[in-house]
Amino acid sequence: MMDVERRPVSRIWNEAMPIGILPTDAYTAIRKWCRANTSIVTQRGDHYGNAALALVKALPPATKASKVEIWAVFLEVLYGNLEWAFQHVDGEYKIAAYVFAALEAANRQPVMKEEEQNDLRTNSALWPLLFENTHRK
Repeated sequence: MMDVERRPVSRIWNEAMPIGILPTDAYTAIRKWCRANTSIVTQRGDHYGNAALALVKALPPATKASKVEIWAVFLEVLYGNLEWAFQHVDGEYKIAAYVFAALEAANRQPVMKEEEQNDLRTNSALWPLLFENTHRK
């Protein structure tokens, strides 16, 4: 694994973000916006659009999502099947801002740990819908 400089997210993301937001609240905002805007991906009519739509439809409410599922959704916004939402604004913030704010509030880097991946693989219905599983050749 490449050695990555660890720095606060706020030094990477220089736009407005909801400082101190709880991961569950950030996830809820992302899920709500994505579910309300599926037409963006359905009009694509390609493999990525279909994979993105399947993931959005499968996103559980925050009360039923595990912590690792929430982090996985954040990573999907950054570089996966929800990346289409990255720059869109929900009326207050860009969707990516919710991810960066939650990462910063939790003092996390935008990576999934191996044990988290294993947990997703064995315990989550989202696992087969994540980018790394829907875009393998």
